[in-house]
Amino acid sequence: MTEQVNEILAATAIETLEQLAFIFGFTEDENGQPDSKPTVNASVSFSGLICGTLMIGLSQEVLTELTGNMLGIEEDVAVEQQNDALKETLNVICGNLLPKIAGKQARLNIDMPLIISEKDLYEEHQKVELTARVRLGFENGLCDLYLILDGPIQEQFAGGIRGSKTKIDN
Repeated sequence: MTEQVNEILAATAIETLEQLAFIFGFTEDENGQPDSKPTVNASVSFSGLICGTLMIGLSQEVLTELTGNMLGIEEDVAVEQQNDALKETLNVICGNLLPKIAGKQARLNIDMPLIISEKDLYEEHQKVELTARVRLGFENGLCDLYLILDGPIQEQFAGGIRGSKTKIDN
């Protein structure tokens, strides 16, 4: 089921970034750019029918473009504006993703997103088994997404996955 969740996470993130910030990305093999990794990171936790954390790491160049597009400005944007844009983007991706995994009727609470250090991002996803891991490529950088669910996706929680275009693996 992990591959299924990867596909859903990638499609959700790509669609959200296109609609929210007019940034067009594609799924990329993580082995493609070993020396390149995102530099600005955020995390959001959620609870309810399913509990867990969604983390994002974004290249500075992609974040600058995302922030400018979201705010409708071309001039330099402040670090605080970039952090706010990243947190809002993560919040929207999470809000779009969870119903696809848990089902549209699931009651879920999404906490406030937080900016985290690169060290925290990579240490956190190394400590636990990831439910999904996706790398997106953009013209000017990368985006890594990590989904950690507190426990496996139970059959009763798979309503959203069952309703997706992807066949569920059991």
